[in-house]
Amino acid sequence: MALSKDRHTREYESYTLNDSGETAIRTKGEGVFKPSGLNVEGKLTQVTLNTSTWTALPPTALTNRNAISIFNESAEDILIQYDNAAAFGLTIGPDEERQYDITDAIVIYGKSTVGTPTILVEELA
Repeated sequence: MALSKDRHTREYESYTLNDSGETAIRTKGEGVFKPSGLNVEGKLTQVTLNTSTWTALPPTALTNRNAISIFNESAEDILIQYDNAAAFGLTIGPDEERQYDITDAIVIYGKSTVGTPTILVEELA
């Protein structure tokens, strides 16, 4: 369909009626659209980190996860990374957190800079 040169026609054509007869914005997209945030359930997991190995956050992901928060409740810096063989990571300081819209297919790893701190991971599905 060619785009009309008239602005009012283009605006009118951007709307449609849904199955209930209500006005809705016309959209066309590829793939699957899923809402983010808490829709099904949530899960809190405590994870203890160490300085020598990357640990999955959390060790077992919540099925159908769409968001994650990593809370560093310890007194030490921690590192996060997507590669469990990396030599560096993104620092999360004491009493800081990071949040991501992320599926359960993607693993985030954590490592401590000192000691064996326990952190809190919140997941939403």
